[in-house]
Amino acid sequence: MEVALFGILRNILAFVGLMTLLGLGVLFLLFSPWLLDKGMIQVADVIHSPNNEFIAVSYKDMGGGAAGYCYQKVAILKSESELEAVNDKRKYVFNTECRTIVALAWQDNETVEVSYTSGSPNYISVEMYSSAQDGAVNINYVHKL
Repeated sequence: MEVALFGILRNILAFVGLMTLLGLGVLFLLFSPWLLDKGMIQVADVIHSPNNEFIAVSYKDMGGGAAGYCYQKVAILKSESELEAVNDKRKYVFNTECRTIVALAWQDNETVEVSYTSGSPNYISVEMYSSAQDGAVNINYVHKL
């Protein structure tokens, strides 16, 4: 009697364990795209400085799955070989919401103008820095209405 009871208990626990593992597997498959999402970079514009020493890059940084995020950013890089560096979240000098229209223009070898127009008449969120590349490039911002 004890042997039969032990066998039944063992089978029940094995079934519960199997169902738990299957449930965890299903949860992982459902949520792994968001857990593993590293975002997507979509380059919009690349402008070379007059002396070709630097490039200004405007791009969209998107991702996040169902909740999602989308930012319009600008980075100042040394060359096109650094375009992969725009994926480094610390490299940008300008950050705003995705619906903002951004235009870039070099004023001289060391100064770039970033002009932007908000996608919303009542609200805009921006983050901006006055220089890039350890102070080698100055940035002027123009908010166009």
